[in-house]
Amino acid sequence: MRLETELDPFGSTSTFNASLVEQLRRGPLPGREDIEAVVALSWLIHDELQAYGTDGSEELDDDDMGEALRALRAVLARLGINDFEVPFRNLSGFRRWWLDNDA
Repeated sequence: MRLETELDPFGSTSTFNASLVEQLRRGPLPGREDIEAVVALSWLIHDELQAYGTDGSEELDDDDMGEALRALRAVLARLGINDFEVPFRNLSGFRRWWLDNDA
């Protein structure tokens, strides 16, 4: 999972690890708290959407963003937050939402 900061509890890498994100979606990672994962995923998604919407420097593709959003929803549900929804499922959907809402 690409989570760039040195303070990142998952360790910094430059590649999105889709299998790790899928594993996280299915259940907690050994030795990690779900709250850590929520913070890391939230920052990853925020940074990627901001990059996509401002200068096109995002690193995730549609599939990766979709997997990250699904994992975030799953981890939030494990933490008892069941009403988290965004009006898109991936970068393409985010673009449509952005244009439709003059964002």
